[in-house]
Amino acid sequence: MADEVLSPEASANNSFKEKLTDRVKLDALVTDLAQEYSKYLKVDVSAEKTVLEDEVEDILTRLDEFTSLVDMVRSDNTVCLNQKLPGIHEKFAEMEKVFVQIDRLEEMIKVIKQNLDVMEEKVNEAEEHLDSSSVKKLFNSFQKPLFSKKGGDQKKHLKYEPPEIFKTDDFFPNSTSAENANT
Repeated sequence: MADEVLSPEASANNSFKEKLTDRVKLDALVTDLAQEYSKYLKVDVSAEKTVLEDEVEDILTRLDEFTSLVDMVRSDNTVCLNQKLPGIHEKFAEMEKVFVQIDRLEEMIKVIKQNLDVMEEKVNEAEEHLDSSSVKKLFNSFQKPLFSKKGGDQKKHLKYEPPEIFKTDDFFPNSTSAENANT
């Protein structure tokens, strides 16, 4: 048993060795743990960097295309404003004459319509006055002998008074004088 009982020095020495080995184990454990955590923190940014560079390049390409499109629109606007717009203004000035003629033509059509209404009314009056129904005339001609004398009850002749109708000279004074000059 004497061998089994250790002296206080041996016991202290033994506990020092245990603490030392525990310390070495602890240091090794901390080192392993630090290495494991460093693996989590290591990031391979080369793949992400490539993707980011590709996206930036794509955006720059689109920006360049947009800039060239804006330049084309500006040049087209310049062409339109400096060349086409004066031409359109000239054509509009020429069309003013046509617009005036169209207005005159519309006025003339209104007058013609009024004249036709008056003429139609006069024709209706004349038909009523002369009893000009074609069926009635046909039957009347069959009833009378062919060679009979016509009696004195012939209808008296009514005088026809034509209504005043339009004249194109009223609406287009220059066009008829130009036609007369050509003939």
